[in-house]
Amino acid sequence: MNTALDIRHITVSLNNSVVLSNVSTAIPLGSLIGIIGPNGAGKTTLLRCVIGLIKPLAGSITKHSTLQHRCAIAYVPQRSTVDWDFPATVYDVVLMGRYGHIGWFKRPGLIDHELCKQALQQVGMLELADKPIGHLSGGQQQRVFVARALAQQAQLYILDEPFIGIDTITEQSLIVLFSSLRDQGKTIIIVHHDLATAQRYFDWVVLVNKQLIAAGPTQTIFTTEHINKTYMRPEAQ
Repeated sequence: MNTALDIRHITVSLNNSVVLSNVSTAIPLGSLIGIIGPNGAGKTTLLRCVIGLIKPLAGSITKHSTLQHRCAIAYVPQRSTVDWDFPATVYDVVLMGRYGHIGWFKRPGLIDHELCKQALQQVGMLELADKPIGHLSGGQQQRVFVARALAQQAQLYILDEPFIGIDTITEQSLIVLFSSLRDQGKTIIIVHHDLATAQRYFDWVVLVNKQLIAAGPTQTIFTTEHINKTYMRPEAQ
């Protein structure tokens, strides 16, 4: 297995409380991966360790050579963590995905604008390009942030609960899009909460509840036994 991320013995403490304890797993390249667990299980914390927003108390994360460049990893945070009153249009937000390539003090070129338009087209938001981001519905805002990640042309896409607040049709269209990226050799990691769809959506799952419960191919790992253990309190395991 070619490994995108080699996560070893990650332990994180926030506000004097252990959020993740000794988590070790390997994330395969070119796969669609679901991170699954109950609220407060440390899923978002794990993602933030990967992108460097949180420094673990112990452990390490080794990235594949194709993920070393700053633009190689695109992150879509939870919608609830974003200040949607920020005065920017849909197009402005998507163009931010190109800043790592062009630099903050250089003007975007024709290629940058074309990639932004393509990304908006892919998520069905091109017609709303000039609309203020704060005037959109929750589902539309989520699609804009996915478009920003697409414009970045990353190798690894990390999305924290991207399906919250969007309709079923949009969710299905995004899964088709993510599957297409996977087929192009990209790696997509998604924090997901819907157990009913997880088995259909993902090639690989990581089950976590402050510690690693199980990780591997979905057909092997997504079992009743593992799910029950994941949603137990860690101290009861």
